[in-house]
Amino acid sequence: MNSMVEKIRKMFYMNSCISVLDNKQVLVENCKSLLECNEILVRIVAAGYIVEVWGRGLTTNNYSSGSVMVKGEIQSVSVTKRGERK
Repeated sequence: MNSMVEKIRKMFYMNSCISVLDNKQVLVENCKSLLECNEILVRIVAAGYIVEVWGRGLTTNNYSSGSVMVKGEIQSVSVTKRGERK
């Protein structure tokens, strides 16, 4: 059953892609919503996961196209399955 769900997700581009460029930019593609955004933390819902970007002077843009670009001094990026706590 899990493999069928994965095939459907790939077929309809329901997976997310996270690209990190040095410690200056993080691009999260196919995101569902922006949960939190401030100068030190950006939390994004993307394909059943929560993506947290921690840093300094963080800003976001490009949300309307289904992707979010986070810029600033990136210190860490974490990905957690939705519903799970650290």
